[in-house]
Amino acid sequence: MRSVPLFKVLPVENLPPIDGEATLTGDGQLRFLMEELVEAASFNILPPPGVAPDSPSVADAFAALRNATSAYHVAADVPLSHHFWTFGSALRNGDVARRLLESARKGCAVQGFVALHADEIRSGVLYSPRTMPIRVGQEISLPANIGGPYLVLLACELTPDGRAEVAAVDAVPIYKVGRLLPVRSELDRDVLKALEHLQCALDVHGAECTITRIRPFAHTDVTHLSLTIRSRAFRRRDAVLAINPYGTANASSEDADFCVTHRNWTSGGLIAWLERTILD
Repeated sequence: MRSVPLFKVLPVENLPPIDGEATLTGDGQLRFLMEELVEAASFNILPPPGVAPDSPSVADAFAALRNATSAYHVAADVPLSHHFWTFGSALRNGDVARRLLESARKGCAVQGFVALHADEIRSGVLYSPRTMPIRVGQEISLPANIGGPYLVLLACELTPDGRAEVAAVDAVPIYKVGRLLPVRSELDRDVLKALEHLQCALDVHGAECTITRIRPFAHTDVTHLSLTIRSRAFRRRDAVLAINPYGTANASSEDADFCVTHRNWTSGGLIAWLERTILD
């Protein structure tokens, strides 16, 4: 049985290096925890149209994210769901501070977590439609080659004067609004869009295609996707697709059946490979 991590961001100075690797920073720890929630909520999967015909709304997606917190804790016997919010107003109106203070008075000093959607992030400020901008008080590390939308996770702590303070923040670009699937480049988004069109085309012919993002266990710029195609008309097809926006196939994509680069994307190489994979 897989061990479930405790939701807590530790000070970097308290974390020794692991297996010779550099210690995770606060946002690195949050990225790991974010990956946990993404998989627990099945956001790493794009199901066939016949299974989920409509893309979820932002509200539906964050409701699913909140439901996924039931499997996690911020401390022994303290569920994450009691210290997790999906709206920025919880910081402004004092909800986060009050909950953290209640826990502290019970002898359990824990962190609270706030998950948010942002279309744009500038100078530590999160911008989303129809909501007030949220200033998190610190710079957020963002990839230079891709913009929003983003999934943002804040770790909050109680200050001595009873306020909730953002202790760490991480933001990851996602496929699109309502699809909280992390991406690393615009090429990722282009490929996922093409694969969704493939899902619809196969659905018309009675075939189901499931797309699953394979969780990265090391720092890499390469995204891996697993494709599973089922139909009564032909045998099941399974393939692994790598997306490398920065060049040609490399060590990170050697275990893939096909590696998408900017070059073969524009030349139609992916489409040709998909046709061979499906018709083989």
